[in-house]
Amino acid sequence: SKTLTERFTLDGGVSFRRVDDASDEGTYNRDVDRYYATGTLDEFLDDQNVFALTGSYWDGDGRDHWAWGADFTRDFTEDLEGAIGTFYSLYKIDSETGSEREDVRVYYTRIDYDIAEGWNTDLSYEYEDSDVGNFYTLRAKLSWRF
Repeated sequence: SKTLTERFTLDGGVSFRRVDDASDEGTYNRDVDRYYATGTLDEFLDDQNVFALTGSYWDGDGRDHWAWGADFTRDFTEDLEGAIGTFYSLYKIDSETGSEREDVRVYYTRIDYDIAEGWNTDLSYEYEDSDVGNFYTLRAKLSWRF
């Protein structure tokens, strides 16, 4: 990560996932590489907004794929934040069913509200377009930090 100006930061990374024995490759267990760079602009349009744009290159199981993602986050008040965005994953595990999906594009929106000291609520919605169909997820979370 490198802050290039007072408002612009560039992040980059690489992740490698390797299977020791090629015979072990399969669902949930794949060789895959991901290279990415994210540019983040603070105070986008005004001082309450942050915009991030990500470019990534996926190399897995002989499949090469260029992808992009974006996130727009706004602080509405000191206690209320909202975000909207999209991202891509060559492989994604569904945390609810444990199933694996491929070529997944997710569009999301999220609202995060600090209710009171130590109490927070988070409401999010995701629309997922993948190789096996479209999925919709609505999550509501209430947290108490003590």
